[in-house]
Amino acid sequence: MGKQDNQASSSNQIHQNGGFKSSFGFVLACVGSAVGMGNIWMFPYRVGQYGGGAFLVPYILFIVLFGLVGLSAEFAVGRRVGTGTWAPMSIAGTR
Repeated sequence: MGKQDNQASSSNQIHQNGGFKSSFGFVLACVGSAVGMGNIWMFPYRVGQYGGGAFLVPYILFIVLFGLVGLSAEFAVGRRVGTGTWAPMSIAGTR
């Protein structure tokens, strides 16, 4: 009886990678996040360090602008399709 309780409790636990089904997908998501964060944080630092600080104003403006447009587009597509975040992108990829 103790063995069955142990198996039942282990099947209800969340995988160590969160909601990812494979470790490869988790690694790709981590690498993508690291590369994206490197772009957001390291590029402005290096531009300012080497004398291009005036370029940072339009850079930050366009990051905010593209982020807001992308976020509002994702919300609009999600509402139109009536599903969660990932489903509209998979539906758009099949067309």
